[in-house]
Amino acid sequence: MRRGVLARWASRLPLTEKTPLLTLGEGDTPLVAAPSLARDVGCAELWLKFEGQNPTGSFKDRGMVVAVAKALEAGLRSAVCASTGNTSASAAAYCAAAGIACNVVVPEGKVALGKMAQAVAHGARIVVLRGNFDAALVRVREVAARRGIALLNSVNPHRIEGQKTAAFEVAEALGRAPDVLALPVGNAGNITAYWRGFTELGGQRPVLLGFQAAGAAPLVSGSPVARPDCCGSPGSRRTSAAGSWSPFSPDTGSRIRSPPSTRRLAQVPSWTTTRPRWRQRSHEILHRPRAVLDVEPRRRLRRDRHRALRP
Repeated sequence: MRRGVLARWASRLPLTEKTPLLTLGEGDTPLVAAPSLARDVGCAELWLKFEGQNPTGSFKDRGMVVAVAKALEAGLRSAVCASTGNTSASAAAYCAAAGIACNVVVPEGKVALGKMAQAVAHGARIVVLRGNFDAALVRVREVAARRGIALLNSVNPHRIEGQKTAAFEVAEALGRAPDVLALPVGNAGNITAYWRGFTELGGQRPVLLGFQAAGAAPLVSGSPVARPDCCGSPGSRRTSAAGSWSPFSPDTGSRIRSPPSTRRLAQVPSWTTTRPRWRQRSHEILHRPRAVLDVEPRRRLRRDRHRALRP
């Protein structure tokens, strides 16, 4: 069984002797070689970090284990988060393991049902709120501050601390940091975490390429998106948990201050553009459409002579 993020990277995390070594076996996910995609993109090597092998199926588990463990250390017995998908599943799972009551606030009609099923299965209390994700986040922040309970969204700095461990694993597997790291961007928490991880390692740092869905790209457009629209599946009009996040809010201002030479954001084309490529390469990417969504923007950047928007 995998040791877990807290035990594996204790020396690089804000832990104390009182921090419980909570784990569900997160971290140590494989780095999968993708030679065919590398040939298509035009690079010598291309690797896919398979974060779907975390306990609840997403990278959120890395940060959540740290946030929940620190909540336990502080003596908190209740937690809350706003979510439309991955965060709710991860928070519910780790709160259940820690014996903490989990409350999830979701925007009405804007949830990923598969992820919400995980939250329900782990005993989370679900509260439906009219409005978008931003409204849900405002509400949970108020509740957390007023009642003194743990807030488990990525505004919690311990979330970023845990997620930076993915950068450590990538550098360890390759023997050094990669030249380029490309990943989808919602509220920019994960790309911030990777940058922090590579920075703490010292030495070469990769160029970071972030991609936002065309219907929810506030960091690309430079303005908030009132009604974000992400394509989770053909014909769907679900709202991304991070898509409506304003890049100008106090919570995200610190996330977009990395050196301009390393910040590049581009819009991801529609699902209908990328779906055939998913079918073609499904044997290679272990049926992870998100990994394929990373590919088409790279191909477009290459075709357009690396034209990208710089915030």
